Amino acid sequence: MLFFSYMFPSFIFLVSFIERISSDGIECPCQQKCGQVTGQLTDHGTKKEVMIIGDSDNDVNTVGMWKWQSFSHLLDTNPEIDINSTSVMCTTHQKNKKYGFYVDFPTTYDEKSSELSEFVTKIQNRAARHYADFVAVDMLQLLGPCNFTTDHITNIIKVTNNTFPKIKNISNLVVYCVLPWKPPCIKSDCQLTPYLSNLCDAMILSPDSYFDYCDDSCIAKATVQASKIYFGVTEYEAYGFQGLNILMGIPWYGYNYTCEQYANASAHPMCKLKTKQVTQADNTTHTVCDIAGSRTKFRLGGINGIQDMVLETKNYSLSDQTPYHVYNVTPEGSNDLKFQMAWFENIGSLWFKYDLVRKLQLRGTVIYTGDDLTYTSTGEDSGGFDGKMWSWIHHYLFSTSDGSEVSKEKNLAGMMAGIGIGLFVLGCVLGLILACIALRKTKKPLRVPFSSDPVVEDYYDEDNRL
Repeated sequence: MLFFSYMFPSFIFLVSFIERISSDGIECPCQQKCGQVTGQLTDHGTKKEVMIIGDSDNDVNTVGMWKWQSFSHLLDTNPEIDINSTSVMCTTHQKNKKYGFYVDFPTTYDEKSSELSEFVTKIQNRAARHYADFVAVDMLQLLGPCNFTTDHITNIIKVTNNTFPKIKNISNLVVYCVLPWKPPCIKSDCQLTPYLSNLCDAMILSPDSYFDYCDDSCIAKATVQASKIYFGVTEYEAYGFQGLNILMGIPWYGYNYTCEQYANASAHPMCKLKTKQVTQADNTTHTVCDIAGSRTKFRLGGINGIQDMVLETKNYSLSDQTPYHVYNVTPEGSNDLKFQMAWFENIGSLWFKYDLVRKLQLRGTVIYTGDDLTYTSTGEDSGGFDGKMWSWIHHYLFSTSDGSEVSKEKNLAGMMAGIGIGLFVLGCVLGLILACIALRKTKKPLRVPFSSDPVVEDYYDEDNRL
C-alpha cells in the first residue's frame, strides 16, 4: 500500500507532463492542455467565421475583457513569440476559439533570397510553439498598389510558389491571404488571381486597400465603399475564388482628412487632398496622391471635441453607405481656416456591411480591430461616447443577427403610420355609432297639446287617434 501511495502521484505528474508536450517535443506554455481547436464554430448566422484582429500590444488582460461569445477566431498581430503572444494564445484556446497570427510576406522578388527561407522558418516555429490554427499572410506590399508589369506578376508567382507549399505542409494550419479589394490584374491579364485562389485556403479583403495612392481622383473617400465591395467580390468569384472562401474586412475605425481644396457641391462635398512626387521602379517620377500625409486614423471613441457632432451628423453617402462629417479648424500658427472631412462608421454603415456578408454568402467577417471596440473612457474627453455606439454589444448584435432587424427598423415608421391611420378611422366609425345610439335614446315622442293640463282635460273630448 505504501508503494502505491508513492507511485500514484508520480503517475499523475507523468501524465500531466506528457500532456504538456506536443508531438514535436515542444512544451505547452499554458496552464491547461494545449492543442488546436477542432470543434464546431459558434453559429454566427449559418456558421459564419467572425475573426477579431488583436493589436500588437494586446496582452491577456486586454483580450480577457473582450466579449468572446461574439467571435470565433482571434488573429494576433504581435510579430514576436513573447509572453504577451503566448498568454493571448492560451486564453484563446481556453475559450475554445481558433488562434492565428499575422505575418507580412517579404517584398523580395528573388526566389533564392534568404528572406524567403527565414520567413518560412519563422512561420513554422510560431505555428508549432503557439499551436496555431491558422496564419494570415499579408500580400499587399508584395502585390503593390499600382503600376503592375508582366515581369512583376511572373516574379510574384516564383517567390510564392517557393514558399506557400512549405507553409501549407505545416500540420492543420489554414492559410489566409490578405489581398486588395479587387483582383490584381494588368488590364485584361488576371492570371495571378486564379493562381492565388489555389495558393490560399481563404482570403481576407483588406479594408485599407479600397483607397490607395494610385487613386487618380485624390479626394477623401469612405474607408470601404459599397460599390467597390460588389465589384471586387464579383471579380474574385469570376477568377476562381468562391464566396465561401472570402472574408470581408470591416473597419471599426475612421479617417480624418485635411482638405487641400474644398468644394461644397449640391449632392456631395469634395475634399481634395495634397499630392507628392514618387520614384517608381523604372526610375521615373510620378505625381501621386499623398494619402498618408493627408489623413489620420482614429477610433470613433477617440475623436476629441467633435464626438457629438459626428453622432448627430445628417451627412450620409448613399452611394458609399457611409456617414461623413465636415468641419473646419485653424492650424496652429496660421489664420487660415482648413476644412477637415471625417469618414467613419456608424450603426447604419456597419449594419450594411455585416448584412452584406450574409447576402453575398461570404465566409465571414474580419473586424479591424478588437481594441477599436473597447473604447471605455467615460471622462470629459469621451463625453460618454462609448455608451452611444462604439462597443462590443453592437458587434455582438450585428454578428449574431440574421439581418431581419434591419428590415424591421426600416419599415417601423411606415408600420406605425399605418397603425395610427387605422386607429383614427376606427375611432371615427365608433364615434359615429355611439353618437347615433345616444341620439336615439334622447329622442322624445311628440305630445298632444295641453296634455299635461288637468283643467283642459275635463273639456277636451276629441279623439286623439283621429
